[in-house]
Amino acid sequence: MKIAFILSSFPCLSETFILSQVTGLLDRGHNVRILAKNDPQESVVHPDFDEYCLKKRTHYFSTPKKNKLEKRLSFALKFFKCFCLSPINTARVLSYLLKEKGGLSYSKFDFLAPFLIRNDEVVHCHFGTIGHVGVLLKKAGLCRHLVVTFYGYDVSSFIKKNGKDCYCELFQVCDKLLVLSQDMKQKLIALGADDEKVQIHHLGTKPNRFEYKERKLKPNSVVRILSVARLSEKKGLEYSIRAVSRVIQKNPSLKIEYLIAGEGELRNDLERLISDLNMQEHITLLGAKDQQGIRELFDESDIFLLSSVTAKDGDQEGTPTVLTEAICCGIPVVSTFHAGIPDIIIDGESGYLVLERDVDALEEKLDYLIKHPEIWAQMGRNGRKHFDREFDVDMLNKNLEDIYRQLLHS
Repeated sequence: MKIAFILSSFPCLSETFILSQVTGLLDRGHNVRILAKNDPQESVVHPDFDEYCLKKRTHYFSTPKKNKLEKRLSFALKFFKCFCLSPINTARVLSYLLKEKGGLSYSKFDFLAPFLIRNDEVVHCHFGTIGHVGVLLKKAGLCRHLVVTFYGYDVSSFIKKNGKDCYCELFQVCDKLLVLSQDMKQKLIALGADDEKVQIHHLGTKPNRFEYKERKLKPNSVVRILSVARLSEKKGLEYSIRAVSRVIQKNPSLKIEYLIAGEGELRNDLERLISDLNMQEHITLLGAKDQQGIRELFDESDIFLLSSVTAKDGDQEGTPTVLTEAICCGIPVVSTFHAGIPDIIIDGESGYLVLERDVDALEEKLDYLIKHPEIWAQMGRNGRKHFDREFDVDMLNKNLEDIYRQLLHS
């Protein structure tokens, strides 16, 4: 199949879940190209980007700002090239744009131009906030089947900012709306999406990249608690730090260490909180870690902690990939009843879930886990079984392929 992925930015190191879909579909023999508005030009790029030569498969919509004359010349050259290669499509799209409100739009033609020459069988927009490009393609007759995946903020803070009707047109023209969890599915339906179009499709992890092992506490060893998260409000790290601090103060005879891997805008605030709690010897902000560093931290840890919350602007998680990685490794988890997290962590089986911002409950569950290491192994086994059923990326890429094929034969 010819498949186009449309993104706001590519490649983003924090969006390995999209990269896994691209490489998975390429491995299955499909012709995938990536169209993005921006190149983030990050200093660190995932090795798969080079291994799969994805730079050659990526086109960027955005063009440098130009004055009116330069814009007209650029449009004329692009139009002439497109007309020579695909005269019928180009003439039809030009007619469509001239009829649109506001007349001919150079920026819209920039979005449409890459699709005038190649007819993709499936266009897949990642994040609802980029879905307007897919709507434009569909209305211009350049898109046979449109799929949009929602990830989190696009059904939380974006809705709060732009209103509940911001996706009305997208819901009408889109063929399939993919979401990460049951919670997200209900949110889209409440916004007006057709429930027959909405389908849960989890984010996956490659199990061979993370080593599974059963956790057990050796005599006189340190209990290592781990968080891997951006240092931002919705990750709820303030509440994790306070809860761990209480557990440490409550159990002075136990050796407890809490490591937080990640960077973000709240680093100074969290450092100050750790200092105010006099926890510098027990709680450490490690900064950003690459994939190898994350794997090593998983291997050395006993409990994973992620106390996600709804941010003040309404921003929420989708289904944090780091939690699927944790259960893949066999680590018991303490987290929150937040967004799609209950789809990953089965409360009482692979870990414990508490209400958002409930430091008392976080403290209670952490304290219980630390004092009952005999249940770690069983929780880890339960988590890994759930992972194998729902979050193996190879299985999910096969499911995504099936979704595309069903659209083509519908």
